[in-house]
Amino acid sequence: MTESRSGIYTRITNEIIAAIEAGAGGWKMPWHHDGSSIARPMNIASARSYRGINILALWIAAHARGYGSGIWGTYRQWAARGCQVRKGEKAASVAFWKQIHGKADDPGKTIAGMEEDGRAG
Repeated sequence: MTESRSGIYTRITNEIIAAIEAGAGGWKMPWHHDGSSIARPMNIASARSYRGINILALWIAAHARGYGSGIWGTYRQWAARGCQVRKGEKAASVAFWKQIHGKADDPGKTIAGMEEDGRAG
């Protein structure tokens, strides 16, 4: 799926707003206290922790879906481990971001940006 940069930001922002409006209550967010994982979400294949806005986006997705683990992966990443994604499951939105280094003639140049829509599921 191809989505514009502003589209993924808008979708994640709307998910955050919906989670807050759904009754976050006082100062404690419900995904911190309902049995879902409060650990930093981690990718099953790379064992890397998600960063930035993806942490909040995946906490919200885990809470909404009743997940007790902070381990995330794509369909293929789970299949490679002999797992089957539950029927009807939908991907969670994440923003894939990385640094792109400049050409050899300008090694100090770094361009930061988000690529196309990344997905966790």
